Amino acid sequence: MKKLLALLTIVTLFTACENSQEKNASQESTETTSQKNPNAFGKEIIMEKVADCRRLPGLLDTTTSVEIKLIGSIADVCQASGCWLDLDMGDNQYIHVTFKDEAFVVPKDIADKTAIIEGVGTKELVSVDMLKKAAKSEGLSQKEIDAIQFPTTEYNFEAVGVTIK
Repeated sequence: MKKLLALLTIVTLFTACENSQEKNASQESTETTSQKNPNAFGKEIIMEKVADCRRLPGLLDTTTSVEIKLIGSIADVCQASGCWLDLDMGDNQYIHVTFKDEAFVVPKDIADKTAIIEGVGTKELVSVDMLKKAAKSEGLSQKEIDAIQFPTTEYNFEAVGVTIK
């Protein structure tokens, strides 16, 4: 009986020690998270091999998608919740950036700031019919809808991380 009681005491001590170690590890993890860069959202981006966002079209000439880090000026941000942003490539072209698995959002007041994004860029050819349907749903005039004559290429990006400079 004494041996059984001693064994139970030893097992209880080991269990208590393991729980204490897990609790300490959890506290360390929380502290690391709370010290995170307040301008970083999603996965932390290592600032190496970052390309200008205007290079994306050229990178997608021979492939349908590319995993990359880009930097560019933020042209627009979702004003409902910060669930997307657009990077300006110049010449009235933009990269529409969404966030993988909707895992994070960005502040709504970051237009005109610089962003570094990491993830997968793609391009999509949008047909004239789709462009006209979108124009109609946006409430454009029939004259404006009829003026749509050519398909356009849209650039999209699914980001795993965003850092605002």
